[in-house]
Amino acid sequence: MGRIDKTPERALTNLRAAVSTEVVPDIGGECMTKHQTLAALCTTILAGCASTPAVTLNYYGVKWNAMATVTQTVGCNADKTRLIAIPAVSVATTYSSDLSKPRQIDIKKLDGLFSDADFAMTLTEDGRLKTINQSSTGQGEAIVKSAVGLLAVAGIPKHLALDTKPLAECDLIEKWGGGKAPVTLLYKANIDEAKLGQPGQPIDAAPESKPLYDLLKAKLPKITMDVGRSSEVASRPVYSSASSNVVLLELQKTGLVDITVQQDSAPIGGARLIIPTSGIYNVPIPKAALFGKQGFTLALSDAGVVTSIGYVKTAGTAGALNALASIAGMETSTAAAKAAELKAQADLIAQQQRLVLCETKPADCK
Repeated sequence: MGRIDKTPERALTNLRAAVSTEVVPDIGGECMTKHQTLAALCTTILAGCASTPAVTLNYYGVKWNAMATVTQTVGCNADKTRLIAIPAVSVATTYSSDLSKPRQIDIKKLDGLFSDADFAMTLTEDGRLKTINQSSTGQGEAIVKSAVGLLAVAGIPKHLALDTKPLAECDLIEKWGGGKAPVTLLYKANIDEAKLGQPGQPIDAAPESKPLYDLLKAKLPKITMDVGRSSEVASRPVYSSASSNVVLLELQKTGLVDITVQQDSAPIGGARLIIPTSGIYNVPIPKAALFGKQGFTLALSDAGVVTSIGYVKTAGTAGALNALASIAGMETSTAAAKAAELKAQADLIAQQQRLVLCETKPADCK
């Protein structure tokens, strides 16, 4: 008798022939039983199969930082007895990788004995997890922006300083403004985890505005901010059962923080921030199945919020388990976004100066 071909291409043909007889041709020189042959042939088949390499993918947790900015335009009326200050508030949050909190996932555990397994993981440039696409069809990269939602304040907040005789500060404003335009001051304050839950935090004049602020501060309002405590964002996947058929992906919980900016204790604006917290939760990624097709897709915002998550089963059509609307308005760190931010601030200053001019010198209003 001829010997059984050991190559993977002939393995299934040999297997069918083997299971039809009790005693089959030998592989090693002696006759073998059906069960021995099955074991030998399965070993031969597996030796020719592809497998996922033993790779551990590393990624980092997320940390945050925010900056509150108040743009204040100040001007005087023609006889210099009335000083007016009009503020506008903006708060921007930035996110970066927390190098002190590395995380990892072992993709070998997602592999299956008789199944195909594809796994793609997209990271930000600084190592934060952005997307996962454990599927053979591919979903592409989802880019979702986290947000800072500005809190509206009714009307235009103003501060007035009145006197029956000309104010010395108005002479300074006229000098700094070239005799025509009002002047603009910037105030800035950093916001981080250490300031959560603390009211009455000062917002000081920015370095570029400090010289003029020191000259005018006697007639200017005091600007402060209340920083709220973090409240957990509950709209996220929840997985509580234990299963050997999944690999758990570790993600950070996120929270909401309200910022209220005040001028002489009166609210003039604020924001609601989305921040990553120290809390952890797990999202299950299904292992490759013996029959059919399984897949998993995930997209995260810059803050680590799950903006979309989907599971694929058998037919290959993705069913959305949870989709969270991305919140618009997040300040990104790209050059284009920074340019847009500066342009917006320049436009704001121009409109504030026009408004102050109209308030103080109606005849010059255009």
